[in-house]
Amino acid sequence: MSSLTRLAPLPILTAALFLAGCSDGVGPAAIGAYEITFNQGQSGACGLGPHNGQVGSITDTEKQDLKKDGENLVKMSCIVTGSGNSFRVAGEIDDNKANFLSFEIPNLDTGATRDNPSFGSVQYQSVTTQGAVYSSTDDQPCEFFLEGSETIQPGAAWVSFRCPAVIDSTSTCALGQMFPNVVIMENCDR
Repeated sequence: MSSLTRLAPLPILTAALFLAGCSDGVGPAAIGAYEITFNQGQSGACGLGPHNGQVGSITDTEKQDLKKDGENLVKMSCIVTGSGNSFRVAGEIDDNKANFLSFEIPNLDTGATRDNPSFGSVQYQSVTTQGAVYSSTDDQPCEFFLEGSETIQPGAAWVSFRCPAVIDSTSTCALGQMFPNVVIMENCDR
């Protein structure tokens, strides 16, 4: 499934990423990584077992292995705009091996915490989901927050998140209910 097909439910993200690609030759290529914990969630209606998904390697305190757009078939695009306490963040990471994450945070507050998060959306696919794309819902958006060494600035975002519900056509699961997920993207459009 192509990135365009997966992004259909996120029209704002799609438009932003096409209008402002990270690797347009103006600056350095986007780099990033994510770590996802996929689990049953509170619904009990998840048809898949728990698993971890990742591209690169990252925690909330350490940048271990960031991947680069265009290397080894990895595709990335991102935008981080704003200033002061409020940023708009959108991005996608696709390793071209069935691991994919797309996310959008319309208003990420620099003071966002687990108890007082900012809200946004996520789409996720892994080898374990066997091509199924799991998406957050409008009535149960994903919660984004800063922990450990995580930061946000124009052109770069390093955040944790959890999603109480991500759905495909037959299952309702969750992301990061026990341990938060982490995503980092740098060299993004501003």
